[in-house]
Amino acid sequence: MNKRRIIIDSAGAKVLITSTDFNIKKLEQSEFLQRYVPNCKILYDSVSAVANITLKTGKPDFFLKYPKAKYTNIFYEDKDIVSLIEFLLEGVRQETGIYCLHSSSTVMNGKSIIFWGNASGMGKTRLALTLSEKFGAQMYSDEKTLLNLQENIVIGGIASIYLSKPYLQDKFGNADFYNFTQPGQPFSVGFFVYPHIDEDSKSIYVERWDANKFSWHLYEELSRKIRGTSRRIFNNTLPVSSIDSIPIATQRSLAVEAYVKSTPCYYMRGSEVLICENILKLCDKFNETKKTF
Repeated sequence: MNKRRIIIDSAGAKVLITSTDFNIKKLEQSEFLQRYVPNCKILYDSVSAVANITLKTGKPDFFLKYPKAKYTNIFYEDKDIVSLIEFLLEGVRQETGIYCLHSSSTVMNGKSIIFWGNASGMGKTRLALTLSEKFGAQMYSDEKTLLNLQENIVIGGIASIYLSKPYLQDKFGNADFYNFTQPGQPFSVGFFVYPHIDEDSKSIYVERWDANKFSWHLYEELSRKIRGTSRRIFNNTLPVSSIDSIPIATQRSLAVEAYVKSTPCYYMRGSEVLICENILKLCDKFNETKKTF
């Protein structure tokens, strides 16, 4: 079989995929690729790429020495290959000052609101949807948001919602995904919200994190994406080693320390209604909107 190559692009970061005996067409047709890699594009021209992955058919084996990797398996495993692509893409993105944050986000009057936090079920997607459906915001991303910290802008993210939770299935039906129209341009960040929806709460607790607390949590979250802690392949039997480095980590640390000095982050615990009320009040302070809940 002739050698084949494609390039996976994510907001300018690129990974070259090559193979002589692996069915790359399955990767080209992968729905998981489009829903897991933010701002994913498949390129076929001869543009250069910093990172590359070689795919081979044979006994399961994996080699990684960033920015190069080699994946060998008896059959095509979509989850493994796409996860490795996104892993290397994040390394390339971080080298250029772009970071992927586990978050949902909306745009309201030209500013983005970012709902973030590592745990599932905190209310990130739910709050972003409510603001978009009821208060004129526009859904910008779910699950992953791409941030340029130096310029304080969002530049992309995932434009579909995985309907795994019962309230999302009630809203959108039994499909696997709900796709929304994502604004194409970047937006500056208004503020971050670290939410905790508690529908039994009759009041709301709001804490504006100081720079030290925001920095600690943000640095940890941005570091997780390239340290291999959540990457396992071959049916979750082989953890993938870190591709972090002192130069990348130092750059990330400096970027975070500068960023938290000027960008607010609020921890909010309460019902969906109360949290949305408080967000709209904050937007009012930022001259974003005059609506009330």
